[in-house]
Amino acid sequence: MEDSFTVAEDATLLSGRIVDHSGSVGLRPHRTQTGIEVRAGSDTLFRLFGAFLSFKRFPVGLEVIVRSDAEGVRVMSSAYDRLGWYLTKKLFWGERDLNARLTDLLNEVRTGAGQPLLSQRAAAFSPTRADDVGTLMKRIDSIRSLILVCVLIFAAAFGLSLLAIWLLPAGEVIGDVLRTSAAVISALLVLAYANRQTSSSPRRTQK
Repeated sequence: MEDSFTVAEDATLLSGRIVDHSGSVGLRPHRTQTGIEVRAGSDTLFRLFGAFLSFKRFPVGLEVIVRSDAEGVRVMSSAYDRLGWYLTKKLFWGERDLNARLTDLLNEVRTGAGQPLLSQRAAAFSPTRADDVGTLMKRIDSIRSLILVCVLIFAAAFGLSLLAIWLLPAGEVIGDVLRTSAAVISALLVLAYANRQTSSSPRRTQK
C-alpha cells in the first residue's frame, strides 16, 4: 500500500518530525541511507497467538522516502505486511484488519507531516508471496501425493516429538507443539490444494 504527497518544508526537519511522531505512537523507526524504516508488531507473538492479539499486533513495516524536488519536498510511503508467504494470493482471514493497519501506518506519516488523513484503503496483495508455496504445490498434483506429503509431515512431527520427550525436560510440551504444527500445516496444504482445484476447474455457464 503506497502513498505520496508534496510539502513546502525543509526535508531534514520533516524527516525528524516523522521519526519523532512514529516513536511517540509506539512504532520503531530508524533512519536509513534512503529514508526512514518502521517496524511494528511482533512476528513471533503473532505466529503463536494470531488475531487473538488484535489487529495492532500484525507484523507490518513502513518505508518512507523524503526527497527534495522542484516542487518542494516529496514524501513517498510504502506500507506492507511481514507475514511471510501466503498459501494463496490473498489472506484467508484478517484482510480488513490488515488493510486498516496499513492505512493507519500511512496516516501516521501524514500526521507527522501535518497532512490530511487518508480514508481506509485496500492493499494490493503481491502474487510473489505465494511463489514459494506455489512451487511446492506444483509437486502435489493428486490426492495421492497430497496424502503422502501429509503422512510424511505427521511422521516427522511424531518422530521429533518422541525425540524431544526422550531428551528434553519439557519434551511433552514440545511434542504437543510439533504435532499441532503438523496438523495445521497439513490442513493448510489441503486448503491450498482445494483452492487450486477450484480455481482451475472450468466454470459452468449459467443458462
